[in-house]
Amino acid sequence: MRPASLLLFCFLVTFVSMSVGQTTHRRPSPKTQSDTSSAAEDRAAIQELDDKEIKANLALDVKALELLWDPEIITMPPGHAAISGLEANSAYLEQEAKAMENFQILGYEQAWQEVRITGDYAYELGTVQTRIGPMNPGPEVDTTYNMMRILKKQPDGSWRIYRAIWNTASVPKGPEKPTETPAEKPPAEDRLH
Repeated sequence: MRPASLLLFCFLVTFVSMSVGQTTHRRPSPKTQSDTSSAAEDRAAIQELDDKEIKANLALDVKALELLWDPEIITMPPGHAAISGLEANSAYLEQEAKAMENFQILGYEQAWQEVRITGDYAYELGTVQTRIGPMNPGPEVDTTYNMMRILKKQPDGSWRIYRAIWNTASVPKGPEKPTETPAEKPPAEDRLH
């Protein structure tokens, strides 16, 4: 191969490899109008889910709550093993509703500090505050829960609760119990034996 041909060949190889390098290192394209509107639609649909859940909890409407769950729901209530699937979660919710027969839900508020959407999944992190009172006159009980939920987008564009875990963030505020006086401790030498 002649030097001029070799030089032309090297130039072409360098040019092609630079072109390939430029195409593989492109900057991501800016978000399109449809991406922005899709994100806004998702946020609106998630807010609709949250609003429906608040309304259903205030009414203690078990059937309305069940409609907000993904078919593959798993929940982790405080002090309870994970509950997997619609049937098991419905049974748990029915049991909880039965325990509430003599009570009414006076308040149910959500405060989400973080809501992130990632494709067809989203998560919410925050607190839920409940206020419960007996049907007959009596003291109310306020409780705050830490909560994390994973939501799943449905084929129709709505969102449902896919996973949920919560724990008690505050000791329920209710009527104060009388404090007991601690039993007198035996002398130190008696505790050693």
